Amino acid sequence: MTKKNVLKNKTKDEIIDDYLKALDEIEKLKEENNKLKWQLKIDSKTSSKPSSTNIFKKNTPICNSRIKWENPRWGKKWHKWANLKREEKVDKIVDLTPCSCQNCKYKFSKKFMQNLDKITRQIIDLNEFKKFVTDYKKGDVKCPKCGFLNVANFPENVKRPVQFWKNIKAFWVYLNNHWMLSFDRIQQLFLEVFWLKISQTTLYNLNKIWFNKLDTFEEKITKSLLKEEIIHVDESWIRVDWELDWIHVTSTKYLTLLKLHEKRWREAIEDNAILPNFNKIIISDNYSSYKNKYNFQQWLCNAHHLRELAYVTEFEGKKWAIKMKNLLLKSKKLKENNLKKWINFLDKDIINNIKKEYIEILKNWEKEYKKIVKITWKRWKTAKEKWHNLLLRLKKTINETLLFIDNFNVPFDNNQAERDFRIAKLKNKVSWCFRSFEWWKYFMRLRSYIWTLRKQEKETFSAILSLFWWDVLLPEM
Repeated sequence: MTKKNVLKNKTKDEIIDDYLKALDEIEKLKEENNKLKWQLKIDSKTSSKPSSTNIFKKNTPICNSRIKWENPRWGKKWHKWANLKREEKVDKIVDLTPCSCQNCKYKFSKKFMQNLDKITRQIIDLNEFKKFVTDYKKGDVKCPKCGFLNVANFPENVKRPVQFWKNIKAFWVYLNNHWMLSFDRIQQLFLEVFWLKISQTTLYNLNKIWFNKLDTFEEKITKSLLKEEIIHVDESWIRVDWELDWIHVTSTKYLTLLKLHEKRWREAIEDNAILPNFNKIIISDNYSSYKNKYNFQQWLCNAHHLRELAYVTEFEGKKWAIKMKNLLLKSKKLKENNLKKWINFLDKDIINNIKKEYIEILKNWEKEYKKIVKITWKRWKTAKEKWHNLLLRLKKTINETLLFIDNFNVPFDNNQAERDFRIAKLKNKVSWCFRSFEWWKYFMRLRSYIWTLRKQEKETFSAILSLFWWDVLLPEM
């Protein structure tokens, strides 16, 4: 049947119903099309997506919030040139001075050779990689005089016929947890360099032993984080046995605590011993799970705001976003200039002017958008565009957004927390996923320990050695 015949057979009411259904479907398709367009547009500079997901496109405008560096690339003022220094302890000396004349073949005397001024050059190299094997031999001796049997004892930790010792164990843990080498690569490295065969179960058991020894570290770091005035909080997804789990980080400039949880929000926060008992300032993203229920004060990360404002300016062409972005960057620069002069505050007049300009930008553009925006109702909530949600959020959170100019201890962004779980994301890229939830817990505690030591500029390998030889070397808290 043709379309005309179909319409003839239908009544007027049926045709109107079909028309209304078609309008609804068109609206749904438009919404779906807008969502897909938004997903294609966003990248690492306009959202919180990682840079590895960026699609290369030619002739795309780059919207970068960083200010161009005016100084030359090389030879900066703070750059310290470091050349190789001579070693005082020398293992081998090679004397290259001639013993006789190359022309007349006259032999030089020892006194003449001693008075010469010699020019020295050193080469630094590695000696042969060798394994060091210690063989303990035990023999029971019966006294020929009294007949008493004298029994010899092996050292306490030598319990098997053949076993690996503490230095090599610490080196395995160091390679696996600090340098992110996988089990296969560690096995290959030791087989080719030291001619040693290692099983993956021994590597797993070593990490388990180290995890159990760091119980005191985790208890002390939670107590010290509760005493801090400002902490950074963030979360990121991770794959464990092909399922989606979440890394939760709480950190400061000198402390880091990483934890893994199956959930992202309320349950994870409740299980965390820090946030429910914390009553000071946290810096985080704008998520509702951190609000209302707890005693701490939440302040927002402006790096997220800059990325969202970059998207609004670049793809939606909203002028208010450019003004807001420039205002945030200008206030950040004012703070940095004062800190360079060792001034830990801004004048009240400057702060009030920044806040007034902030409110005026939002008010002017909110009036214009009320005329343009068509809000479609979905159940009890209203569906708004991305720029509208950003506008409302910036309006509600004026104090949270601009706290960094009121309190100079509060940083401009939450990059500290994002840097702290970056290594865990790198481990996820190396291994793609972990086989068990327990193994990820081991890695999180070990990584928290290593990263805290690195922040305090302490040697990580000596600290790992201390776990096998002596008591745990704890960082300063």
